[in-house]
Amino acid sequence: MSQLPPPISHSMILPFRMISLLNAASVEAVRGRESSCRKCAAEVGAYAARANVALLDVWVDHVLGLLELSLGNVAVAAWQLSRCAARAQAAGLLEPSIVRYEPDLVEALLALGHRQEANSVTAGLQVRAHRLPSPWARAVAARCRGLVATVEKFVHHFELALALHESRDIFDRARTQLCFGERLRRSHRRVDARGHLASAQAAFHELDAAPWAVRAGRELDATALTARGRRDRVEADELTAQEQRVAMLIAHGATIREAATQLFLSPKTIEAHLGRVYRKLRIHNRAQLATKLANERLRLAAS
Repeated sequence: MSQLPPPISHSMILPFRMISLLNAASVEAVRGRESSCRKCAAEVGAYAARANVALLDVWVDHVLGLLELSLGNVAVAAWQLSRCAARAQAAGLLEPSIVRYEPDLVEALLALGHRQEANSVTAGLQVRAHRLPSPWARAVAARCRGLVATVEKFVHHFELALALHESRDIFDRARTQLCFGERLRRSHRRVDARGHLASAQAAFHELDAAPWAVRAGRELDATALTARGRRDRVEADELTAQEQRVAMLIAHGATIREAATQLFLSPKTIEAHLGRVYRKLRIHNRAQLATKLANERLRLAAS
């Protein structure tokens, strides 16, 4: 499981209970168990406030950001992880194997369409990771490079990440396979994507990381159309993750303001995403959107 590591180069000795609570919160975060995750994190946060321990504040922010990312609340995750980054930088906590928020922040930023910011975080992570004898840091840095790379180059970075992951990195390796499979599918290489997505889903199931298993399963289902060829491709595959969320909410009757509230975005941002959805799907209104998504679900089920 992707656990927060104990400190290895700090003058203070942190209470064992705080480290145990953080590890428990991390596990609950990837399993999507919000109540227990927040309860553990709150106790650590209260101790950090009393003892003025910046490292614990950073770790708590990371756990809560990972929780939001697991639950699919990418806007909240990006905010939480950005705060984590600011606190880490202010405290001089820059070693990626100690403060592990950067891969999660890159993923959240990309889900929101903030590619330039994701590129910047990836570049910084890459530099610091290659200064360390840490296979984990190098592996996740390569994963992030795969996420932000061009269509021509992303495969190399993901393959490097998979080669660098150690056997004990079950959760992070599965996340790399999930991200790799998602990019392959969106590049219309569904046959290549299936193996990575199936392996990721199996690992997530083994770890009881239900939200991640669901995400992998959704992507795996979408690869079932490979045999039909490009002309019969499900057009919703062309949508970004955030556009898919907006499309589903609007198709199920949410107003612009309701969708904005649920996704923690502004109404103008929702309108912009919806405009791109309409253009990509070549439709013009909500009724057509609902029909289009319903038809594509039926087509997928029949494949």
